Amino acid sequence: MALGFSGAAVVVVADLELGGHLARFLYEPRLDGVDPALGYGRAATLHATLLAPVLVGLLRLGFPRLAVGFALLAAAAILETSSLSAKTALAVSLLVLVAVWLFAAAALDRAWRFRIRGGCVAADVPLPLGAEAACWLAEP
Repeated sequence: MALGFSGAAVVVVADLELGGHLARFLYEPRLDGVDPALGYGRAATLHATLLAPVLVGLLRLGFPRLAVGFALLAAAAILETSSLSAKTALAVSLLVLVAVWLFAAAALDRAWRFRIRGGCVAADVPLPLGAEAACWLAEP
């Protein structure tokens, strides 16, 4: 999974650096006259959402170099897109990863575990979105 996402990240970054021709081809005619970085928004959001679980798996399996490479490629691809939800998911995913890492540490006392758990619950508050937040790529 990490290798597949990393390969996709390389393709996304290369495509967007070279003008977004692949994105325009895949989403023709919807991206005509529009930033091609918008075409990768959904995939970038999925990538950011799965970042923390994949990193935990790689680290637990003993692949720290692959984990670092995966995280760097993921961050590069996600930050290259125009998706605010992907960038938000990247930040939250990394925060949750740090919180889980701290939570699992045996040195933490009960009070700190309660604070971390409460912070994770507080971060899950849904934000109301208006009609302008509708995705234009989903329209026929």
